[in-house]
Amino acid sequence: MEIQLAGQTVHYQRVAFELVTDGSEKRITGTIPATLTDFKIDPPSLLTMPVKNEIPIRIEMTGSAVTAAVLGA
Repeated sequence: MEIQLAGQTVHYQRVAFELVTDGSEKRITGTIPATLTDFKIDPPSLLTMPVKNEIPIRIEMTGSAVTAAVLGA
């Protein structure tokens, strides 16, 4: 998985995704455990209170067998 943010591209080798099938519809969900420092961004502070470095990116994709057939999958 490749994510681009603030002009930086980061590759995540292992991201767990869940596949749920409901009839002809398929849904893929997962979370990429990104951090600000992955993208060379210094975590800011708010009135001397540090802000969390973690910025998890949630992925949700939905498709159907018809969509996959049209795309050639």
